Amino acid sequence: MDSHGHATESYDSLAALIEQRLLDARMSEDEAAEQCRRARQLGVAAVLVRPSDLDQAVRILEGSSIEVGSTVGYPDGSSTTAVKLYEARDLLRRGARYLECTVNVGKMRSRQFQHVEMELLQMAKACHEAGAKLCVEIHSDWLEEDLRFIALKIAKRVEADFLGLRDESSAVQLAPLTKERIQLRGLAGSLDEALRYRSLGCARIGSPGAEALLAAWRQSLQPPAPATA
Repeated sequence: MDSHGHATESYDSLAALIEQRLLDARMSEDEAAEQCRRARQLGVAAVLVRPSDLDQAVRILEGSSIEVGSTVGYPDGSSTTAVKLYEARDLLRRGARYLECTVNVGKMRSRQFQHVEMELLQMAKACHEAGAKLCVEIHSDWLEEDLRFIALKIAKRVEADFLGLRDESSAVQLAPLTKERIQLRGLAGSLDEALRYRSLGCARIGSPGAEALLAAWRQSLQPPAPATA
């Protein structure tokens, strides 16, 4: 066991959970391409790009085990169902193997749960028919506790692969209810946050700063320097 308490840890034990999120609107195409190449070197689980960057990302990451994904209804889920489905099918046709669909938060807070469920059911069907995974992003920091539990139940019923959370407290609440039917995806800005999400059972951890996070992880696994006299 090292000084950080990592008894049998390896670099891959965390890298295999990381989703590199390349969604910053200010990022140029060249910057996005370079980040995709770096993600391949880092060995992350997935790369999530802006829809307009998907073709480029698919080319760069072809032949790797990295799941190339994009967003539907980003950032607030307020698009109509027809628009979301068109966007999803277009992305799947272009090679996406992982989609993050943002729930319509307004519909959730209006308690229009049937609307949300029917929308996500169609989204899950489109993904799974294409051999892709679906992450239902619920903007957990915008939903009250009861609505987060209802969103989880809906995501389970439509057979989504991941439930996307944005705050650690929601992961604490929902992790005991996920079991085998759905997995959680948290968002981390630091190594400490990533390790906390992992300890709660999150199967995927999204970060816009995956390279820095994994560099800190690699450093933490180094044996301590020998003490000097």
